Amino acid sequence: MLKLDQFGIASRWHEFLGKLRVVPYVNGTEDFESRIIAPYTEPHRAYHDLTHIEACLNIFNELALKTIRTDTTLNIDECYNILHTLELAIWFHDIVYDPQASNNEERSVDALKQFCKDFEINKNIMNDAEGLIMMTKSHNESMMVHYKLMNDVDLSILGESPKAFWAYEHGIRKEYSFVPDDVYRVERCKIMKHFADKEKHGKLFQTELFYEKFNNQARENLRHLIAYLEG
Repeated sequence: MLKLDQFGIASRWHEFLGKLRVVPYVNGTEDFESRIIAPYTEPHRAYHDLTHIEACLNIFNELALKTIRTDTTLNIDECYNILHTLELAIWFHDIVYDPQASNNEERSVDALKQFCKDFEINKNIMNDAEGLIMMTKSHNESMMVHYKLMNDVDLSILGESPKAFWAYEHGIRKEYSFVPDDVYRVERCKIMKHFADKEKHGKLFQTELFYEKFNNQARENLRHLIAYLEG
């Protein structure tokens, strides 16, 4: 079993519960290992694991916090609600991940709802987090800042260093090892071309800070991967 503090995940989780003003226990039982650790350490996960969640939380802390805190259209309560909603969605957006299923986001939402019920989380935060998780299924554009940020956090891997990007691609291929290579290349290429088209039209990253940090490298990463898949 993974040590709970290996990625600092346990302390981050408890810090987050503190932000929500809830204690990390239900009926006196600490269930962090079964609720968070167990699903994210399933043996079939090679990318959608705790390392991915840690990376999303790091990007959240680096860029999402700054984006929200410098948004002059938001009051302090709105800022806190958006930040809590975003972080909640990050924790749960891949809590259910089966490469052979098409309803992972819906089942992840079910896990989110159960958590919010157990810990009596504000329903508005729960409902907004549900919307953010479902958005990661399509990555459609939105006018709402927390949806834009969820999109950008989830897609930030596309603009990471070539080393990190190819590690991501190899992880995805491993998760889809049951798919024949010729089929994988065709279907994966369709997805990457979709993202490349969004980048071409300036719509891959929807917030300024993420665009500045990741867009140029994402363009190069996508170009190289598409060439590889088509080769």
